[in-house]
Amino acid sequence: TNAGNRCSLCVIDFYLSSRANTDQRKKAEAIIRDAVQASIYYEPSKPLLTFCNQELEAIHFQAKAYVSSTYREFEFKDDVTQKTLDAFDEHSIPLAQPKRYSD
Repeated sequence: TNAGNRCSLCVIDFYLSSRANTDQRKKAEAIIRDAVQASIYYEPSKPLLTFCNQELEAIHFQAKAYVSSTYREFEFKDDVTQKTLDAFDEHSIPLAQPKRYSD
């Protein structure tokens, strides 16, 4: 909950290829942080945290940041995701492949 505040915590997930090297992982985290801070929907007076977790088929990055207005959560996620994916492409950072399910 946001305890009556206009801003609220937002979680955004990104998945890199499990074969991403050290430089790519470091660059990915920096890109994510930059994308959050560049968003017009970001609330800079609140903390921004990033986490990295190795999963079975991917490296999972998670950004936890505050959106300036609860009503703008989807715009915030979209803005950060677009900026991040564009930068990942520009820097040749490999994304995880989607898991395919067989019938």
